[in-house]
Amino acid sequence: MIEETFNLFKHGYLKGDTPFSAKDCHKKVEDFAHHNNNRYFCELFGITPNQVLKGQPPDKHKFKYQISKAASQRRIANQSFALCTIDNC
Repeated sequence: MIEETFNLFKHGYLKGDTPFSAKDCHKKVEDFAHHNNNRYFCELFGITPNQVLKGQPPDKHKFKYQISKAASQRRIANQSFALCTIDNC
């Protein structure tokens, strides 16, 4: 977990930017912690780590309706695309 966090910090957050002093590095780590605690992870089903720390449990059924609706719309769009030919589209 430590290695993954360091990898996120180094490659995902710094993106090649090098801190040149301890103060600058400390500031970037604080900013990264704030950024990381307030972003949405797939594993948390639409809530942030801060919300989990405050006691809100992840709800894996939160987007169930939207996902099923999008799947049915995709099927309809794909079926109508299959009827499309070069001459009539």
